[in-house]
Amino acid sequence: MDHRPHPDPASTSIWNETLSRTAGQVLKAGRLWLGLGLSGGAIYLALRQVDISLVRQTMGTIRPSWAGLAVFSVILTAGVKAIRWRALYPATNGRPRLSALVPALLAGMMVNLLLPARLGEIVRIYAVERLEGESKALSLGTIALEKWADLLMLFVMFAGLMLVMDWPEWLATWGRSLAMITVVVTVLLIGALGFLDRPPGIIQRCMRRWPAHWRDRIVQGWEAIYRGLLTLRSRRQMGTLIAWTLVTWAIAAVTNLLVLRALDLTASLVVAMAVLVILQAGSAVPSSPAKIGVFHYLAMMGLVLFGIPQESALAFAIWLHLLVVGVLILLGIVSMTWITLRDPSRAAS
Repeated sequence: MDHRPHPDPASTSIWNETLSRTAGQVLKAGRLWLGLGLSGGAIYLALRQVDISLVRQTMGTIRPSWAGLAVFSVILTAGVKAIRWRALYPATNGRPRLSALVPALLAGMMVNLLLPARLGEIVRIYAVERLEGESKALSLGTIALEKWADLLMLFVMFAGLMLVMDWPEWLATWGRSLAMITVVVTVLLIGALGFLDRPPGIIQRCMRRWPAHWRDRIVQGWEAIYRGLLTLRSRRQMGTLIAWTLVTWAIAAVTNLLVLRALDLTASLVVAMAVLVILQAGSAVPSSPAKIGVFHYLAMMGLVLFGIPQESALAFAIWLHLLVVGVLILLGIVSMTWITLRDPSRAAS
């Protein structure tokens, strides 16, 4: 029997209000305007001393069969991420369905690509609540673990590549910072789990002067976040999380490899992984919507490290952006539309 909480039809207004408020905050955010400036600078650096005619010539050599495989790998990556996300929910009360998690994930990825401050994670939380009635606090806990696993994998890949290549100084400095951040986040997650592992009665007594409805909601949220972090205490679930994270990152690296093949450029797994790491390193840098400019410059610099001409590297960056970012934005728009139009009262049927 399915014990999942039923979606609340009232979440329609909450969902729409969340989207409107998020859009309004973004337009006022200084990070957006800073990102536009940085993207403009990145475009200038990418185009400086580049023969545009050679870039167009290289772009025209793309092989559709390989490009099609790259698009398939992008879609497959999103599907695997949704499977991993579902595995982080406790199985006791029934996990959210993949048919809800996939569009929620795609909508969140689209928002992260178009808007600053990682607002897509908020969209994911509200989308799962709207479609499945799942606790926002529980979803927050699962997303925190998901981001931690990705952070850990990024550090492992960066450190592993150090054995076969020399990183430029700016990336080596970033790598040292990444190591510190990984350790700090791991300690914080373990500490949070220990802090949350307290009987509800103790929490209620500490807040006995608070209004009852506030106290109850805080306790419920407390318990939900705790359940979302319990994967850290399960060897089986930790193994599942690590396995799906490895698969996710492997497919993402293969996407880069396929685009290299499509343009008949130097196509090795080391090159593909290095580009993936560099693009992830730049994900924290503010940029324009769709990461135009910053994405292209970073992908281009990743190939230049391996002696690939700037014109060929820029052609690769443009195609990779179209086949990855473009496809994800398109799928995210479709998913967002579907979630918005979906009747929450029918979601559990």
